Amino acid sequence: MNASAIAAAGGGYDPGETWSLLLRAAVALLVLIPLIYGVTRLYGKRVAMGGRGRALRVVDALALGPNRAVYLVEVGDRILVLGATAQHISLLAEVTDPVSIATLKRSGIEGDNTFWKVFSERLAKRRGEREGEDVE
Repeated sequence: MNASAIAAAGGGYDPGETWSLLLRAAVALLVLIPLIYGVTRLYGKRVAMGGRGRALRVVDALALGPNRAVYLVEVGDRILVLGATAQHISLLAEVTDPVSIATLKRSGIEGDNTFWKVFSERLAKRRGEREGEDVE
């Protein structure tokens, strides 16, 4: 029995068909790999540019330790002070005073410690308000 008779009977091995399948797979990979690369690059650029002009913006951040940080997030006309760990995000304070917001935005741009000065003042003021509530 020769190879063509076995192939015609459906029970054999056809080297030409194998090479054809391998060639089709190689062509598909040569088309798909650059396509996937291009789509991921385009998506990455859109995500990176998506931070501008959106409703949320990180004004400043400070790492406090492994998996712990404090973030200033601008949301519309207010700034949220968020504490973040690996498992949880907490709202620490909300700044709505326009003067404080302007100061915090400047500190985020200039990179000075004004944020911590304002944050400490606000925290002390808030503690004082809470102590006053407890006394009454």
